[in-house]
Amino acid sequence: MLMVRKFTCYLAGVVVAGLVVPPGSWGQAAKEKRAAVTGPVEIEEITVTAQKREENIQEIPISVTAVTGAALEARGTSSLIDLTQSVPNMLTMSTTSGEATVQVSMRGTFAGDTSLAQSGTVGIHLDGFYLAKILGSNMDLEDIERVEVLRGPQGTLFGRNSTGGAVNMVTKKPTEQRSITLSTEVGNYDAVKERLTVNVPLIGKNGFFQSDALGTPGLRENAVYRSHEPYVDNRTPPGTSVPANGT
Repeated sequence: MLMVRKFTCYLAGVVVAGLVVPPGSWGQAAKEKRAAVTGPVEIEEITVTAQKREENIQEIPISVTAVTGAALEARGTSSLIDLTQSVPNMLTMSTTSGEATVQVSMRGTFAGDTSLAQSGTVGIHLDGFYLAKILGSNMDLEDIERVEVLRGPQGTLFGRNSTGGAVNMVTKKPTEQRSITLSTEVGNYDAVKERLTVNVPLIGKNGFFQSDALGTPGLRENAVYRSHEPYVDNRTPPGTSVPANGT
């Protein structure tokens, strides 16, 4: 009986203390704790050339998505057709012409004809050069600095065949440091991917010639070898045909 009375007194004391201490102090303490944990948040400045000049992406009046080369590599994006996984409201698909051909659809525009006589509705550009035809437009995104995707008509800056938008791929520029990068990737179905990147400054501090009058030109080359076995093994003997009923 004495133990029950002691427990009842302790519980009553806790309830009274909770009523005496204002709940505002609890909220203030929790708020200060969250502020101490999070701290100030800084937004990284992204520079794009969507309007043919370097600008902050937050200051241009264009619906544009910029994806850096590091982000593409982390997501496993290796070609233009894989870009649909990183850019919202953009659809890319291969055609019956082969994996080298990609159809890009944005803002409700789409070019279904892949013949050489037709052009796409979304302009594809590589370092400022326009890829006029859909055939062979599935470029490898290797050694890329960033990819800029502009939505909506872009005929004023990017010319014709850009009613739905434009895709601007910017490759990495040569640097003043000599470097050789070699990477190898393997996978199932005997998939092999090898990449070699060479960066050599020609003139400058680390170049072959020392001259301040000619600037710092350099050479940057990137070579990729890709191989993949087929998914289906055709065991039909050569020169024979399978009947329509499959027997």
